[in-house]
Amino acid sequence: MEVSNKEFISWKKCKELCLHKAIAMVPFNDAIFALGNIEEIRLSLKSANILSINTVPLDVSFSDVNAGVLQNLVTSAFLKSVALKRNKELRTDTRRFIWKKESFCPENKWGRKTSRYNFHKAVEICFSNRFNKNVVIITPTIKIQEGVGRHTKSVEINKILGWQHNAKFNDDLKEWEGIIFKNGECNFFLTGEENQQFRVLNNAKPIGCGIYKSSLRTTYGPMEYKTVSNGIVLEEPSLLFSPVDRYKLDISPIMGLSRFSPYSLQFTNVVSSSIKIAILTPEGIDEDELLNFLNSANLEHPGEKDYVIKFKGFESTYKIPLCIPEKGSYLIEHIENPKQLGENICRAAERIKIKSSFDVLLIYIPSIWGYPIRIDSPDDYFDLHDYVKAFCAQKGISSQFIAGKSINDELQKSRIWWWLSLALYTKAGYVPWVLDNLDDSVAYIGIGYSINKFFHKNNITIGCSHIYNRRGEGLTFRLRQLENPFFDRKKNPYMSKDDARRMGEGIIQLFFEQNKVLPARVVIHKLTPFRKDEIEGLTLGLQNIKNIDLIEINIDNNLKFIASSRKNTKIEVSNYPMERGSLLIDSPSKAYLWVHGSMLMPFGPYYQGKRRVPSPMVIKRHYGSTNIDILAQEILGLSKMDYNSLDVYTPLPCTVLTAKRIAKIGQLIPIDEKRSFDYRLFM
Repeated sequence: MEVSNKEFISWKKCKELCLHKAIAMVPFNDAIFALGNIEEIRLSLKSANILSINTVPLDVSFSDVNAGVLQNLVTSAFLKSVALKRNKELRTDTRRFIWKKESFCPENKWGRKTSRYNFHKAVEICFSNRFNKNVVIITPTIKIQEGVGRHTKSVEINKILGWQHNAKFNDDLKEWEGIIFKNGECNFFLTGEENQQFRVLNNAKPIGCGIYKSSLRTTYGPMEYKTVSNGIVLEEPSLLFSPVDRYKLDISPIMGLSRFSPYSLQFTNVVSSSIKIAILTPEGIDEDELLNFLNSANLEHPGEKDYVIKFKGFESTYKIPLCIPEKGSYLIEHIENPKQLGENICRAAERIKIKSSFDVLLIYIPSIWGYPIRIDSPDDYFDLHDYVKAFCAQKGISSQFIAGKSINDELQKSRIWWWLSLALYTKAGYVPWVLDNLDDSVAYIGIGYSINKFFHKNNITIGCSHIYNRRGEGLTFRLRQLENPFFDRKKNPYMSKDDARRMGEGIIQLFFEQNKVLPARVVIHKLTPFRKDEIEGLTLGLQNIKNIDLIEINIDNNLKFIASSRKNTKIEVSNYPMERGSLLIDSPSKAYLWVHGSMLMPFGPYYQGKRRVPSPMVIKRHYGSTNIDILAQEILGLSKMDYNSLDVYTPLPCTVLTAKRIAKIGQLIPIDEKRSFDYRLFM
């Protein structure tokens, strides 16, 4: 229903008018849209002295960028229609969630409580458009009792939901389907109802999608079962661990290093005979604990039960000695104020830079200091790690923080040494591995933003990552200040046409400086859409490049698919979640890619992190002509190029992952658009 809103009624007033009623209202432009029983709507609006009401069909596609307000209307009406009809057993916040009134406390297999808090089984509801169909997305979750802090809430909920894997998630989903669609009692909104009542929807059923193994089928043709979309599983990208031996390949960085040693092996003695470490330690702290830990670098440490294998020792793995100083490290005067402590560390780092030669500066933070060290208040924010990293980057110092709690963790000693050894090796300037299938003639760019909320709102630092070939060359960054940004409703910043043009010109300049040729193609990744001004500005700055792809990528946390397989004539839920590399085509310019998912390793099936059910990455091409499956394969490969981690992959490609990190630290650095930084300085 549409109501004139000449005398403006706010969101808050609309909410008050609908309180405890199975109707919903939203202000939209110069009107109020209402959904529900027409008599209840009339009575509610009469109290606000609004008598003129028109009945209109509500025919909306939730893929429409302007459908947000109407989406809120339908969602609120839907939640009320479900919860109010079962008010003895269900509750709703009328925005996103429905939960059971009955509470529970989780128990272990021996019947002992595993939490001090009470929980309610809940479901999150989202109306959206997928595969050109309006759908209701139902995501089982839990609600914790009121009065619990944000951090505690997150930890406690994750303890339960984190282990809700494929089959358990499906069981919860089926339970909520039974509640919502119970005997056809649940009323749903459909267009065409003259009195705007909700109508029973009897044909509600899950969306089905078909996935082929790429080795078995390479087209997206129809399957035997009815599906709304079909796709394939892309081949897992391989990593190369030698510049001369093409057979030194592995899909895992940690296993490849253990089997073959690093990619830079043949250049090791040419660059340096050892990796030299300098150490900053707090004044008055016994160094023996730290030095004993560092001197165990060449010892073997047993692996964990699946992915983290045995650490064979630093020199055995990387074929270069780690030169650790004796006692007499440079000292940090401890001050309680984090900002003053940061200044002390920076002054000490500068003194070391002047007095000695080293590859990596190790900064020791003892357990009694706590870590991370931050100020986080409504009036101020300070992060010791970011502050010191920003200072060291400007001085060309590769730095590595090490927390006291890490060196005392005996249960994860192998994991700690694997990750620390990679950091020391990479920050010393070496390349641990490269991608086997990345096109050397393509420039891959990532854009990330950081907004300093304690300065003017237009104080926006933009980090631009540059990756120019599979050898990791060109893994550099430039920082820019946006001069005339535009903000959307979610306060995301966007470049003006001129800002975007300058960025495009900078991309070409930096590529040419390092390669002496222009790239054949430029691919730019961003976590937000490309606006018209950005597209026009970037293509203008890149006007000498024939092939340009502007790609928006983000994780669709609302979308969960239950991995299933055919056994004989039945479809059965799989034990493991969606396979990494699964690709579903929504349209020629949009696809869903599971960067995070299960995969087959030498020791068997493996699901990284083992947390719940993975959500797909949404890939949207805003400009360009490269096939969507090629764009997806590139993203899958770039998710394995983060030299700050030995995980099989990261949830996002290194282009945007690193650009986001750099922008956050970069806001502490004076902007010089002509200066580029090596990513290793920010790791």
